Amino acid sequence: MPARPATTCTSPRIRAWLLWIVLFACALPDPAGVRASPIAGIRGEVGQRQGLGKRTPRTKGRRATASKTRKRIGSGKRVSSGKRKPGRKRHLHRKAKRGRSGGRCMRTKRAWIRDTPAAMAGRYRLPVGQFLALNGLPAGSKLRHRKRYVIARGGMGERLVGGVSLGPSTPAYVVVKPERAWGKPFVIELLRAAAQRVMARYPGGHRIVIEDISFPGGGCMPPHQEHRGGLEVDAGLYHKESTNLRRLQRGTAANFDAPRTWLFLRSLIESGRVRHVLLDRKLQALLHLEARRKGATPAQLGKWFQWPRRRGDAVLLHVGGHDNHAHIQFGCGGSGCPADPGLPEFEEHDVEVPDDPVELSCEPTPATSGPAVP
Repeated sequence: MPARPATTCTSPRIRAWLLWIVLFACALPDPAGVRASPIAGIRGEVGQRQGLGKRTPRTKGRRATASKTRKRIGSGKRVSSGKRKPGRKRHLHRKAKRGRSGGRCMRTKRAWIRDTPAAMAGRYRLPVGQFLALNGLPAGSKLRHRKRYVIARGGMGERLVGGVSLGPSTPAYVVVKPERAWGKPFVIELLRAAAQRVMARYPGGHRIVIEDISFPGGGCMPPHQEHRGGLEVDAGLYHKESTNLRRLQRGTAANFDAPRTWLFLRSLIESGRVRHVLLDRKLQALLHLEARRKGATPAQLGKWFQWPRRRGDAVLLHVGGHDNHAHIQFGCGGSGCPADPGLPEFEEHDVEVPDDPVELSCEPTPATSGPAVP
């Protein structure tokens, strides 16, 4: 009987088994990432072979998009599966909440159309060189329309000098956190006088809620970008059938008390110290109707309300997330902050108007030239 030839590593059967073992080992996921096959492959094929479906894998922190030229991944190149490390997002959020990163304590503003670094820096009382350094821009750079640029970072920005505390709660208003309710003296006096005027005109009901103004020394107040110099106030809304309201509550057409809220806001606006009031568009419609009922002229409505316009400058501007409070921005006027001018008296008379604010027949004044508020 002839002797059987000895099996060697060069036989076709052994080579086939070794090839299958290599391919199977390369298909297993790597703990720190996904190792590409020693045989160069198409980027999309690597993702499908690793169970990523149609997701495009990333290489070295950058997304490896499959181009029309079908670039290939080199042998042994590490490809990330796109999964984040556990706890990374939570760690960054904790840092931002403490104010150690620029996320929460970084104040940004959107650039206007055809805006320049010099114009934007002058608008927010900032040296041009400091503005360029905060955003890492070289001299002579152009700004992109509606892109956010940093105007203050960390502990920078306005400081509250000579601030006054709104104090504990009174029969006219509720202070949520007294340590966060410090402001300029004229701001505190105007808030007190306006709240007392509402209580005198409409006795009963709940007190207005005042949440955040500023810290005793000013500076960054997480999670806000504003509230640094005692000139911004988060004031709640008046609601119907609420007697003991101690937190901000969302305003709707069913529970929103437009007469008392409009009296409070108009008292502040008529003082001449209010620059803007950020409020949701739906609540602006209800206040617009109330102002018409009190005899406001079309010129006054166009000056006070941005609604029903989508753009344009006005005192009351629409900004998302302001359906449970009004963000009131005061201005010092001129150099420094003069003494309290007091609340002026204004006349009101009832006028018959339609009940539905959407069906108002009055034509608003044309939109003034100005940027949209972010």
